[in-house]
Amino acid sequence: MARTFFGNLGATGGVPGVLYDLKQDRKGKPQPYNANEYFQKVKAFADKKFGASEMRDYYQAPQQMNFTFLAVPLMTADEGPKAFAVEKDVQPRGWLVHYTGTLTPPETGEWRFVGYFDDALAVYINGEPVLDASRDDLVNLGEAKPNLEVREPWGGRGVLNGRCMGGRWVELNGPFKIDIIVGERPGGQVGGLLLVEHRKTKYKKTDYDLPILPLFTVGRPEKEDMERMKEFSAKIENQIGGLELKNIPIFNTGKTPINDRNKWKITPGIGLLPAKGGN
Repeated sequence: MARTFFGNLGATGGVPGVLYDLKQDRKGKPQPYNANEYFQKVKAFADKKFGASEMRDYYQAPQQMNFTFLAVPLMTADEGPKAFAVEKDVQPRGWLVHYTGTLTPPETGEWRFVGYFDDALAVYINGEPVLDASRDDLVNLGEAKPNLEVREPWGGRGVLNGRCMGGRWVELNGPFKIDIIVGERPGGQVGGLLLVEHRKTKYKKTDYDLPILPLFTVGRPEKEDMERMKEFSAKIENQIGGLELKNIPIFNTGKTPINDRNKWKITPGIGLLPAKGGN
């Protein structure tokens, strides 16, 4: 197993992910690529509910990644292909990582995702978009009636080389399907993070009244993971106050029972419900 900024390569226990190269066909033959059409292609993939047939004509990295958390300091875009051990085959532009799996929340109730990534970051639950934290519009691209709830400016301050976006509140009462998109369009820099917020949890706040949130985390972090989280937290402390590192909600893979230490109840069959209320 190799730990990378995009997950654990060749391991299990996270959300499985695959890297696609939009510049090559499935056999590795170069094909035309236009960075201006990158988001259109990614959106088409999402709008087809991430059907495998939508990406079958593109090169796919042979090794699978497992998502555990996303905290990527600004770095050159070739770190994406390098994480998948295909840096010799995939140029650092026009690549896309798709993670998909079933998760169980650590606690029932209303949750939302918050994040940012240069260039593409979007989260879908049970096939529906709940966060678009991309550098430019992805989910609402070309939509006559944009879904403003999935892309709300969050925090009022910048982070890394952009700005965090907050997603829509969703009620999670049991196992749910998640799809996460991370990608790079022109091949310059990459960097970003994915946070999670529980509506009823009281978080520490910055001097400017911004909640300090934990990373969205799948599986219990090991010592090496925590060290990397701490390093990343220090990098963004003067931007959004850093990360919550003591109380990290752990999402588990598969249809595992929700921790009942606080008598949390599972409502079978419910994964995504419209949440009432505002932000």
